[in-house]
Amino acid sequence: MSEIRKFIYEIGEGSPEWFFKTYYRRVHYLAYSMLGDYHLAEDITLEVLYKAFKNLHKVRSENEVMPWIATITKRTTIDYIRKRKKLNELVNENTVMDIIVSKNQNNLTVENELHNYNISEMLEQEISRLPRIFKEVIVLKYFLDFNIEEIVCTLNINKSTVKSRLFRARTRLKECLEEKVDSGLWNL
Repeated sequence: MSEIRKFIYEIGEGSPEWFFKTYYRRVHYLAYSMLGDYHLAEDITLEVLYKAFKNLHKVRSENEVMPWIATITKRTTIDYIRKRKKLNELVNENTVMDIIVSKNQNNLTVENELHNYNISEMLEQEISRLPRIFKEVIVLKYFLDFNIEEIVCTLNINKSTVKSRLFRARTRLKECLEEKVDSGLWNL
């Protein structure tokens, strides 16, 4: 058993509950300071503490625990922010921003920025509803940051097929989001 595991077992009887109680507030504060959203920070905190407890054996001494957890928190939060950024890029790339601007000429920049978060959530829902062939190219392109050639190799399909699927997936997403805006399910 590693020294850190011994330390955890001696101090807190090795329970995950003790570990979570001990580090929760500090991790949550760090995540909240980076995100500015209390509830998202809670989600990040739970994910970080799970990762940390699961990999606690990798830490060499008790003095390294909090810096190590802080690093995990920063990286997990940055990954989350990058994922949101990818969704926002997808939103801005020939899809929803045209709808927003055309529907709300009076509420240009400030309100558009306020709605980016809601758009991202809606996009996640709509992406999950896409057929597999469209979902996989969207995920590879916008979430995993693959270029067209990498998608071709990964899926073992033609370059033109990848481009076509990306175009069709973006078109479907745009149509779904237009319907929500037009039907009033999502107010701008």
